Formats: sequence, C-alpha cells, structure tokens
Amino acid sequence: MFFSHRADLIVAAVIYVGVSDVFWRMTHSRAPWELPKYILALGAVVLMVRFMKGRAVSSLSLAFLLVLIPGILLTIGTESPSFARDNFASYEMGLISFGLGAMAFRHMIATQPDAWNAGWLAIGPLIATLTVTTHALLTNPDIDFSGNSNVAAAGGYGPNQVSSALGLIMLIIALLAFLPPARKVWPLMLSVGVWALWGTFLTFSRGGIYSLVLAGSAMLLVGAASRGARARSIATLAVAAVAVYVAFSSANDFSGNWLDSRYDSANSTGRSTIAELDMAVFFSNPLLGVGTGRASEFRGEGHLAHAAAHTEFTRVLAEHGIFGLAALGILFALLIKAYRRTISHWNRMMVVGLAVWSLTTMIHAATRIGAVTLMLALTQIRIENRDATR
Repeated sequence: MFFSHRADLIVAAVIYVGVSDVFWRMTHSRAPWELPKYILALGAVVLMVRFMKGRAVSSLSLAFLLVLIPGILLTIGTESPSFARDNFASYEMGLISFGLGAMAFRHMIATQPDAWNAGWLAIGPLIATLTVTTHALLTNPDIDFSGNSNVAAAGGYGPNQVSSALGLIMLIIALLAFLPPARKVWPLMLSVGVWALWGTFLTFSRGGIYSLVLAGSAMLLVGAASRGARARSIATLAVAAVAVYVAFSSANDFSGNWLDSRYDSANSTGRSTIAELDMAVFFSNPLLGVGTGRASEFRGEGHLAHAAAHTEFTRVLAEHGIFGLAALGILFALLIKAYRRTISHWNRMMVVGLAVWSLTTMIHAATRIGAVTLMLALTQIRIENRDATR
C-alpha cells in the first residue's frame, strides 16, 4: 500500500482491512487489535503525502483532530504509559482515523465502476464473517436460544459486533442495486442479502438490524426524492421489506420463536444506564472531561459502573468535556458538508446511507469495529454519475 503508484489501490487496501476485524477476531487471527483503524490512518497519510501535495488541508478535519488532544493529554499526564497507550488505541484511534481519512478522501473523485468494485471488495470479508456465523448456527449443538443476544450463535464472538458487520452487508447491497451492473446479478445480490439478514437476526443482537433499517430508510428516502432514482428506490424498498419478512420468519422458526420475544422487549441491556452515567461524569467535569478511557473510574458504584462504553457520543462528552462537544459538532458538520459536496444522486444516497449507519451504530457499539469509522470516512469521497473508468 505504501509504495503503490495508484491511489485507488491504497483505498482498496484500506476498505478490505477496514471490514475484516470481526472475521479476524472470530477466527483467532494474529492480526493486531485495532489494525483496521491504524491502516485507515496510514492510508490517509500516504494518500496526502504522495498524491495530494499542494492540496489545501481541510480546516474542519484538522479542528476535529485538535480538539481530541486535551483529553488524550489528560490521560497521559495522570495514568501509566501502558494504560494511556491501550486506551488511546481502544477509544480514540477510531475518531483519529476518521479525521485523517476525511482529510484525505475529500480530495478524491471516483466513478460508478470504482464504487461497484469497492462495494464488492467490502462485502468479501463480511461474507466470510457471515459464513463463520452460519457454520456455528448449523453445526453447534450447544446453542440455546433465549431472550438475550447469543454469543454461540454469533460464531463465538460479540453478538453486537457481529450483528453490526452482517447488517452492513445488506446496506451495501442496497446501494449497489442502484448501479448499472446490478441488473445482471440481482438474483445473487438478493440471495446474499436475505442470507445476511437471516444471520443478523439470529445473533439476537438488535443493534445491527436497527442500524440497517434506519440507514436503509434514510438512503431510500433520498433516492425517492431524486428523479433519476425514484422508481428504483420504491422497488428496492418493496423488495427489502419482503426480504426482511422472509428472513425474520425463517430465523424465528429456527430459534423456536424466541426471536419474537427478543424484539418484543424494550430492554437496552444496560446501554442507556451506562450512557446516563457518562452524562453525569460530563456534567461533573464539563471543561476538559476526565481523559481518554477514564470515564468508568468516575461513574461511582454499581455493576455497570465499570462497563465499557457502548455509546460513543456520551463517552466523548464524559472524557473530553466541552472539547468533546466541539468534536461531535465538527463530526456532524463534516457529514453535512460531504452531502452538500456530492456530485450525483448515487453519491447523495451513499453519503446518507453510510453516515446514518455509522452514527446509529455508534449509539449501541461505539467505534469498536473498524467499519464504523471507515464508512464515516468514505462519505467524503465524491462519486461521479458516469461509467467510464478514470
């Protein structure tokens, strides 16, 4: 990647690695934790150094990175080097990689064939994740379904992370359905989409489904408002609704009707409590926050006081204070600006779909998986509405 003479190959490497981490963890790979975020950051730096000399640096992206520094320095000054290093990697690298990725990708213009190839490149590792999950579902005799998320059914890894990764498959397929080559392979795309939905439902983690539904609805709403995509948006919505019904019915039967009870429950499995505790920490330390990775030390007592944050927005406020509030404001400003800079109706759908998926995933899974910050960064790329290869 570092020595490549083609910028598109660097982006391809970033995309492939960026969605591979869940599969790596499920299969006990030796790939380092948080590697996708570091590769995104490295790829962005390589792109800027080798291909974008003389281009203006985005002031918004730079400001986003700068406002994270006080919270990081606070932890460095108060905790051991190992604690600071581990928590920087776990909690801040996602946001930093997004800031660098946004800085580099905003200068890139791709074509529809580029987008088609990138979409299938991303789907590859995600289908590998889906395959591991399916193998576990069909061969593990110890799976015992109940009203809770199911580690065994998720292939032995965190159901929330697996659910998020599998839900992303369907979103990408829905996006690719609006590109010309989709006409030739729509049966394959529909089959993979239903399979992904089935696997997502059977993790019994609702986050992946909720993020998919919200992101897909927002994307198709934008498409329905565009003259060039209106009919296909309505058709895609109808097909997606049937696919969800078929996948849910099949998964519910497979689980012995436990899936019905899972989606009837409004229990947030402690996420809302953790978020409330983080907000209390923020109001007690509004200026600088308490520092990267330190929120759990200030939440008080209780069985959830020392749990890892699931909601990125409240974590950022608790650990960065008013600077965290500024970071969130800049994040939304970058996404709004990306939408305003789009140059085709497909580009607008992509920005909205990927942005809503990432932001809603950050509510229930923070930035645990690399795909969240990768998809946020990809919103900054502009896609031309033409078929010729650049």
